[in-house]
Amino acid sequence: MPGYQASVAETGARLLSYSRWATVAGLILFLLGSALWLLAPQPASSAPVTVTYEHQAKIKFLCGDLLTTHAGAVLFSVAGEERPIPVQLAEIRDISAVSACPG
Repeated sequence: MPGYQASVAETGARLLSYSRWATVAGLILFLLGSALWLLAPQPASSAPVTVTYEHQAKIKFLCGDLLTTHAGAVLFSVAGEERPIPVQLAEIRDISAVSACPG
């Protein structure tokens, strides 16, 4: 039986060595993929939109980039404004994409 035990030990050692190399290769590929993801260019900004909305019984108009939605509001990035402008979804009367915001 000593030959069998030596054979099993040798096979286990070989499999352990293969798994170590596979782990190192996987880790290298993961790090390479993560680096490529971080260095990838950002997606192009969307086309600006014009929004007509009613706020406090007044009709208002804005033109800017649609950023995201949050808590029932749409956030717009408007030129000249430091912070995004939230507009409640229920207040929006019209929204349309434009090629550029008017002057």
